[in-house]
Amino acid sequence: MRVLMIGLNSGYRRLVDNNSDLELYVIEEKEIIEANAAAFAAPWIKEVRAGGYQQCDEATQTARKWHRDVGFDAVVPGMEYAVPTAVPGGWPG
Repeated sequence: MRVLMIGLNSGYRRLVDNNSDLELYVIEEKEIIEANAAAFAAPWIKEVRAGGYQQCDEATQTARKWHRDVGFDAVVPGMEYAVPTAVPGGWPG
């Protein structure tokens, strides 16, 4: 199962570690990735891409393009302010 998380939430690590069939992909704000590079290099994260989701829709466009290549099975918000980007209707489209 391929899951796209909008905004990293390390609380999901246990779920990923306990489910070998789950691949976690993350979209995060560029500044957050740069400030916490080690957190995003974790082995339980398959891939990370930058995309703004706080008060903009850049992450939606990133998610649409990425979905065409990966084919995500689910999209989850990692943080409360990522909910508008992760909810159905915004993408894929």
